[in-house]
Amino acid sequence: MTNAGGSIVTRGGLTLSADSWTNSNVIQAGRLTVNVN
Repeated sequence: MTNAGGSIVTRGGLTLSADSWTNSNVIQAGRLTVNVN
């Protein structure tokens, strides 16, 4: 994904939140939170 922000929820129960993603080989985000239960 490119230029995506917000929350991504998968069936596996993984939530990934990022303020901003850049179109680059390296994901640059001001805040990246991954919660796995």
